[in-house]
Amino acid sequence: LLWVEPGTIPTFAAEAPDLWAWRAAVLDFSHPSAPRQAIHEQSIFLGSAERAKRDQRLAEISEHLKTASDLSGADAGLLLEAGDIEESLGDLDAAVKRAAAAGAIFRRLDDRLGEVRAAGRVADIVQARGQLDEALRIRQEEELPVYERLGDVRSKAVTMGKIADILEARGQLDEALALHEQRLPIAQRLGDIESLAHIRYSTALLRLQRGEHGTGGLQTIHDELAEAFAISIVLGRPDFVAAIGQLLAQVLAMAGQREQALATLAQAEDALAKLNNAAGLAQVRALREKLGSV
Repeated sequence: LLWVEPGTIPTFAAEAPDLWAWRAAVLDFSHPSAPRQAIHEQSIFLGSAERAKRDQRLAEISEHLKTASDLSGADAGLLLEAGDIEESLGDLDAAVKRAAAAGAIFRRLDDRLGEVRAAGRVADIVQARGQLDEALRIRQEEELPVYERLGDVRSKAVTMGKIADILEARGQLDEALALHEQRLPIAQRLGDIESLAHIRYSTALLRLQRGEHGTGGLQTIHDELAEAFAISIVLGRPDFVAAIGQLLAQVLAMAGQREQALATLAQAEDALAKLNNAAGLAQVRALREKLGSV
């Protein structure tokens, strides 16, 4: 049994990757789950579950909400869960309505954290739909002030990252880069290695878009991507490995490290195969052919 302080996790994972990989479990005792009842205890992360299971869970939630006379905070959580399922099924309008309804319940209960969580789900959906101005308004005017007032440093940092993503999509690269750089020491202090991987990947991508690879910044870009890639492997996240690995392979090729680029690309391809991502696999194969002809 090994006890690790949150702030030392990134260093531990990076400096002792073999030992980290041998872990059987990572337990966090800082946020004990609150007791819930009946249908609320059945909540599961459906992920890629087949359509029938999603429809069944959605029907269970809808039936429960019809019979509930005074909706509680747990019921608002069910609304958010239903919205997640509807979003996964492509019904974004229904997902927004569910999140808005959940927000209204949290507001009635004076649950500011729940209310802002519901607002964040609305922002996630409208951002995915390309409604960047509305998503930015929610992030800046509804989410950030609450997290600042509550002293929720991690949620504030995550929201800053989402704002940076919006700024990047709007072409505001300098502002996006500055926000990610502000998040970096927070993620390091909290030992939030998933956020750390996202920050390093995002800053490297922004530097590439700014053309820094042609003005002496290629090594910095490589180092950021290499760190993000190593963390993604430690986390066992094939989606991270695939996205970061493809970009790292291209940067390695720019630096003339063709063999390392091809090896990294092979890891990205394995990750995409696990995800059954046919389009991504085709893209990787095309990139490999391009590198092979260099």
